[in-house]
Order: sequence, then structure tokens, then C-alpha cells
Amino acid sequence: MRSYLPLALLLSGCTAPPDRCADAAPSLRLGTGDVALEPLDPGATVDLVHGPQGGWHLLVSVGATGTADAVHLGLQLTELASQQLVADSAYDLLLVRDTACEGLAIGLFAYLDTSAIDPDRAADEVLSGAELRLDVALRDADGLVLSDSVTVVAR
Repeated sequence: MRSYLPLALLLSGCTAPPDRCADAAPSLRLGTGDVALEPLDPGATVDLVHGPQGGWHLLVSVGATGTADAVHLGLQLTELASQQLVADSAYDLLLVRDTACEGLAIGLFAYLDTSAIDPDRAADEVLSGAELRLDVALRDADGLVLSDSVTVVAR
């Protein structure tokens, strides 16, 4: 016997889920990872990634709860010993819904520039073992602003 449920749902005028989960308190989860969000605890070790064009970056992933899908994300990394900003990246994107209330942005590049600390050495040499503060700021299409930070150690 055939099921007509999919057709009935289509014809019943079902709408897409709301852009924002009304019951969820807005929040951010900071992480790394290129396939899934791997949460970052304070003091966690993160890998410096050597890109195919010779530069260096860190992978940043973000989970956002209670926000619209369309967001602007700002990523900054500060090397704590020198207080020097070593990455400043921005993305305008649509979050991918992981659950009804959380959207994800996975594998964003925080491009590293350590020339202000040491112009003669590559970023991996300058930052290996260094404490970095990752600051993430999110502004969604409805004007909601969230921010969070975590301190990590580069390897």
C-alpha cells in the first residue's frame, strides 16, 4: 500500500521552520574542526594548519543557538604574550541547522599574520606553544549580537 503522507504534507501548506528558535536563550559554542564542531575548553591545544598556498591558519567552528540563520561572524586571535592581533577574519554566511535551535558554521579559516611579532619567521615558528585568545562576535540578520572568547594553546 502506498503512503500519501509526503504528498498530504506538501499540499497542506506546511511552512518552513522559523528562522529563530523562540524558546532558546541565545548563546555561542566555540570550537575547531573541519567536519564537525569540536568544542574548545580553556587551555585546549589547537593545530596550526599550513595551507596549500604557503600561509598558516587555524580552523574555527561556531555553534549558535537562538539566532537567525543569516549571520556576520568576526574571528580574532590575539597572541597573549605580546598582546598582538594575529588573525582578523570576517564571514557573512548562513548557519547550517544542526538541531531545531542550533546552527553551525564549520571549518572557518582564521588566517594568521605574525609579521608584527617576528617578520623573519613563519607563523608556525612564532606561535607554536603560544597562548592565543580566540574572540568570536556574531551579529544576526535581526540585529542580535553575541560574543564569546576562549584561550587556547597553538601547536
